[in-house]
Amino acid sequence: MSPLPPSRIYPDWIYILKSKVHLLTKEVLYGVLKDAILSRKKIVVNYLNIHVANIAFKDQWFRDSLNSCDLVLCDGKGIQLSAFLLGKEVPQQFPYNRWLWDFFSFCEKEQYSLFFLGSKPGIYAKAWSKIKEKGYQFRMNGHHGYFNTSNSENDAVIGEINKFKPDFLIVGLGVPLQDKWVNDNLSKLNVPVIMMGGAYLDWISGAFKMPPKIISSSGFEWLYRLVLEPKRLGERYLIGIPRFFTRILKHSS
Repeated sequence: MSPLPPSRIYPDWIYILKSKVHLLTKEVLYGVLKDAILSRKKIVVNYLNIHVANIAFKDQWFRDSLNSCDLVLCDGKGIQLSAFLLGKEVPQQFPYNRWLWDFFSFCEKEQYSLFFLGSKPGIYAKAWSKIKEKGYQFRMNGHHGYFNTSNSENDAVIGEINKFKPDFLIVGLGVPLQDKWVNDNLSKLNVPVIMMGGAYLDWISGAFKMPPKIISSSGFEWLYRLVLEPKRLGERYLIGIPRFFTRILKHSS
């Protein structure tokens, strides 16, 4: 299981510690996605937040896989703040729990189709209902993320994806499982744009409660989520955030 080939799509990026994040506007991003679909050249889109950066800092395989993705989007205020502290250009943020709704508008306008992969059984159906409730109209299909990724069940899921022939596949199996799954199955997937999504279906479906916009815009969404899920997110935030910024300050000195 080797990392993806080197990025070849959009060369303008910075490094946060050891992880790449691209410097691009929403308009440029959508242009790159349209070009990939038009040319049918397969690209992989990933994201960087503090949690992902911490994993990449310690895990060589994951870091190589992340840095070889064609696009890596900024998914957090912490990455923007770290770029500022390091004296680098601050990337535009694409927070999945809010940006995906704009992305769906883009897909509707261009008549693109999407296949949603990930989360528990039943979550996709709820997410689909939420998307339709908001009036979006585009071809979509999906499958939950609770399947065996190493036997015939995995082949059946890939067959279902390819049969649907989506323009976008959004994979939400969690880090680093989703990255390993995409690496292992990239050659089998007949999809031009493959996006890592994390817990995106939980956000869309309402399984994860959205914080007020003022909390997200102020950079304290992590605290909001910690209050809601202290057991699951305690180590990620209470230990992970200080560890990340300690590393940033060390590298900025």
